[in-house]
Amino acid sequence: MPGESTIDDLISICWKRVRGSSNFIFLSQIRPIIHEMQLILRVDSIFTDTENKLIEQFIQSDPMRKLQKQEFRVFLNRSVQYGNLLVLLLNRFKITTSEIELRVKHFDDVVPNGELLSPADSLSSRPSTSGKEYKYKVLDELKRKDEYIREKTQDLNSKEMKYSRLLSQFDEQVLVNKTLENENVVLKNYVKELEAQLARKPEDKSSRTLLTKLKDRDLTIKDLDQIGKEYRKRITQLEQREMETNIAVKKLEQSLLEQDKLVETLKDKLISQTNESSAPTLKGFIATMPIIKQWIMFLKYKQDIKSNRMFVLNMITLVLTAWLFGLMLQLVYRSGVILFYATSSSNIPRTYVYDNYGRSRIWGRLGFDFWRRLPWLEQIVYRFIDW
Repeated sequence: MPGESTIDDLISICWKRVRGSSNFIFLSQIRPIIHEMQLILRVDSIFTDTENKLIEQFIQSDPMRKLQKQEFRVFLNRSVQYGNLLVLLLNRFKITTSEIELRVKHFDDVVPNGELLSPADSLSSRPSTSGKEYKYKVLDELKRKDEYIREKTQDLNSKEMKYSRLLSQFDEQVLVNKTLENENVVLKNYVKELEAQLARKPEDKSSRTLLTKLKDRDLTIKDLDQIGKEYRKRITQLEQREMETNIAVKKLEQSLLEQDKLVETLKDKLISQTNESSAPTLKGFIATMPIIKQWIMFLKYKQDIKSNRMFVLNMITLVLTAWLFGLMLQLVYRSGVILFYATSSSNIPRTYVYDNYGRSRIWGRLGFDFWRRLPWLEQIVYRFIDW
């Protein structure tokens, strides 16, 4: 991409001023290089607050981590919004590639690439083309940055000393680990020799007993595992049955509730019908008579009776009821005739004989003459008459 070499030149100049000819920097030296870039480009801050926070988080993650120059270039491109530092300078600060080249060239003319100068020295060696106000402002800023760089350099030196001590400790730990590994190998060989000796040694009675107990224990454990599996299976089946039973019970409860509602409805209807029929009327009396009651029930329920047996039973009941009713009427009639005959025969003298001219033949046939043929029945009739 055109202009990438210009950014590389900018990074190289700032890299030499901070780190010299070293091939790497620590993460804690990223900020000084960024300050040098801002100084050359004459901007207050290349990055926004959000981008500065991200850079600071990356630095604080591991300040002593090493970073190569190419990695530093990739890091800058990933830290900015546009993904490219050249595009960011153009869009955010309106600094074109040619302006970057001029500022880099101007700064390179003042401070040669081979010299490692402080920001204050670079400012004093600049030509007086800029204004005095800008010069004093930048001078104060650079003094603060120099102090910051000196502090960071001291920190780096102390951390490098710590790092060297850690390296020496690490070397010692490596030696200790090697010693422990050798001892571990010796112990493993010794264990193998012991196992071989035990394998060659004949088994005594206690060892055989112990092995037998161990085998029995393993068999017992297997049996218990199998029993546990069977019990778990049965528990699962019982839980399934319990769920089915609960569903059936809920359905049964629902049906019982519906039946209770139906019974309550029928009770209400029965109470209302009873209240309506509680007052005695001629219509109710006639409806309760035997034959009429059967006929009313037959006519009322003949459409609901779908069974032939019930229909035949109702018909037989009607016929028997009519026959019994006729017998009752005949008995009442015959009893009245007998009483009338007994009363009239006691008041009329027996010397007179009345001839009804054959009109009594029908009554004679309809009378109770047949009972005279049975002595026990005749005796009962006479006792009834005397009574």
